[in-house]
Amino acid sequence: MSAFFNKGQTLETFRGRGIFQPAIDTALTKLGETRWVHLFPEGAVNLTQSTRMRRFKWGVARLVLEAPKTPVVVPLWLTGFDQVMPEHRRAPRLLPRLGAEITVSFGEPIAPALLQPYIDLYTRRAHMSVADVAHALPALSSRTSPDDLYPARPATLRPEDSPTYAAIRSHLAAFLREELARVGDDATDRFGLGPSETQLAHRADLIGRDYKTDVPT
Repeated sequence: MSAFFNKGQTLETFRGRGIFQPAIDTALTKLGETRWVHLFPEGAVNLTQSTRMRRFKWGVARLVLEAPKTPVVVPLWLTGFDQVMPEHRRAPRLLPRLGAEITVSFGEPIAPALLQPYIDLYTRRAHMSVADVAHALPALSSRTSPDDLYPARPATLRPEDSPTYAAIRSHLAAFLREELARVGDDATDRFGLGPSETQLAHRADLIGRDYKTDVPT
């Protein structure tokens, strides 16, 4: 299966190895080459009937914070793909199901100015407590719970890393989650779907920016 997905330009990631693994490093390189990087930031297949997204994995924040140039972040909201190959489908299980209602909703690229406070704090290598990080960054909305920021399992840190940097990544991931949720709100309103009436998958895209032309490539 690994060889199959690699042919589809999928970067192999390993659960439990954190955000400092080769796949993330490769994605950073591709962003530096002004390439697209497509992410499913929840890091899981959402099979519930709820539109509430999981906490975003912090690797997506690392890509924004450590990319050679700030990437263009384009939120995408997907619906209906879970109906093509539903988890509890009957035989023949290998064949996709026809007739699924699929939607792909593109949000506006997130304004670089909204990302800049996180990048500035991260690149300054600020020496502050984790508690102070929240006060130094833009406030998050009430739709972000404490569990979205600080889950029970602590972040994996490198020797040169620190809990402060992990907190900045956590807050940025929560911010990106809120931005994608807004696209989801618009999509469910547009298609007449209530907040718990559809099964959803969620995705965000990062595009390396060619700063010579200022055009996403």
